[in-house]
Amino acid sequence: MTRKDDNGNSNPPSSVPGTSKRPGPTAMTAGSIAVGDVLAGHYVIEGVLDEGGMAVVYHARNTGTGKACAIKVLHAQLGNQPDIVKLFAKEARVGAVIGDSNFIVEVYDAGIDEGTRAPFIVMELLDGETLERALERGSLPRDEARIILRQLGEALDQAHAAGVVHRDLKPSNLFVTRDTHDNPVIKVMDFGIAKVLEEGALRTATQIGTPAYTAPEQMGATTRKLAAKQGITITKGISPATDVWALGLIAYELFTGMRPGHYWGIETVNELPMKVAFEELEAASKRAGDKAELLPAGFDAWFGRCMRKNAKERWQSAGEAIRALLTLEAGVGGEEDVIELVEAPKSKRSIAPPELPKSDVPTPRASRPSGAPPRGPGAGIWRACGRALWLLWPTVGVAGRRSGRWAFLCLGARRITGRNPGSIGTDR
Repeated sequence: MTRKDDNGNSNPPSSVPGTSKRPGPTAMTAGSIAVGDVLAGHYVIEGVLDEGGMAVVYHARNTGTGKACAIKVLHAQLGNQPDIVKLFAKEARVGAVIGDSNFIVEVYDAGIDEGTRAPFIVMELLDGETLERALERGSLPRDEARIILRQLGEALDQAHAAGVVHRDLKPSNLFVTRDTHDNPVIKVMDFGIAKVLEEGALRTATQIGTPAYTAPEQMGATTRKLAAKQGITITKGISPATDVWALGLIAYELFTGMRPGHYWGIETVNELPMKVAFEELEAASKRAGDKAELLPAGFDAWFGRCMRKNAKERWQSAGEAIRALLTLEAGVGGEEDVIELVEAPKSKRSIAPPELPKSDVPTPRASRPSGAPPRGPGAGIWRACGRALWLLWPTVGVAGRRSGRWAFLCLGARRITGRNPGSIGTDR
């Protein structure tokens, strides 16, 4: 990386998809990259567009072509974490796997800057705002919602056909720009944690995702096993139906204008694992309250199929789900047609947890201290939720990690499980 002075002369640095607002001439960050720096030899930094927990997105210009672009640069403190660097690099390659799409952000270039050793991705520069930002003003007009849903279904079907599952769909990863006729155009961003299905065996990264949009199968083996003991089937592994789960939640927020994660009705992330994996889900219209009238007729049944805990019972493609939803939204057919349209066979759920054979009853890993309270019947579930939270906690903020993680882990420690806080969720 080089740095240009006020006269346009290059000097060595003194230290080693875009958003809707264009940068001001003095836009800078506290990091090692500043306005006027030249990244990778031919990208002049013109300002800061956005900053997240993983990277900073800069407004830049290619000195060779003069074309404006957005450059995502990994935070310096994450550069020494191999897993993070691999996820970041994967985002650049996924576009090549999926192919050209009008509804997925285009990646132009990627590499590692020689001066800063910072990994970077060069993307198309977008004018507009994220869907999350748009929903802060309330629900979108119905005609725009239909357009966005149709485009999102097409983008996901193309990615899934190429063997790529996004795994982190949410309104902040969907960018809304406009065409020449002022119609909305959706751009799916941040494929950094996407799973290429052909890669084979499942990995620890299965659990990666934003908690409010995370499907049950992303919560890991411990949760799946505990759910099975409660008569609940959670599919092993990631599939296109994983994105369908998040799609259902996004559609709910798109029609109602509710804030991200509103459906769950929780105050902290600690409550999510129990609700997602173990509890019966409420009807969307009930959660929407006085905004239920904004939902299409039959939405509850459609949403319920998106949110089946068993991924095999969900819509098996995003396009299929969107076509069914748009049919409901258009008001075609009567109540029987709605039921036939959205109904899928459900797996049987036992009323009571199945009784385990004696050989399957786990033995204690260590003797319990004398006088410790007995383990309650929900101890296993608490351990599973603790395990799930442990896997999800890097996706929340520092304050959330410090308070949420320990508040949840301590919740069932002595009083419910009779164990120390640090041991919850560690059983294999």
